[in-house]
Amino acid sequence: PERIHEDMLSLLGSAMRGTGWQARLPMESYGKTGTSQDGRDAWFVGFAGDLVVGVWVGRDDNKPAGLTGSGAPARIWRDLVSRAIPG
Repeated sequence: PERIHEDMLSLLGSAMRGTGWQARLPMESYGKTGTSQDGRDAWFVGFAGDLVVGVWVGRDDNKPAGLTGSGAPARIWRDLVSRAIPG
């Protein structure tokens, strides 16, 4: 339903102004950060236009890395999407 669609856009848009601020683009974009226990894994998943991209950064040896989804994954997402979408 349209109401749920609007609510989801509002939720994912607010993440771009909050924890995902480093992923912001000069166009409408939406996303969500994520971080696992002890910062072993971090991710940012988002979309702009008709492009959906997920970025994961982490360790494969189960050691803490101090990562957060609002850091490197958000910046990688922003850089990749800003190059992939014209304008």
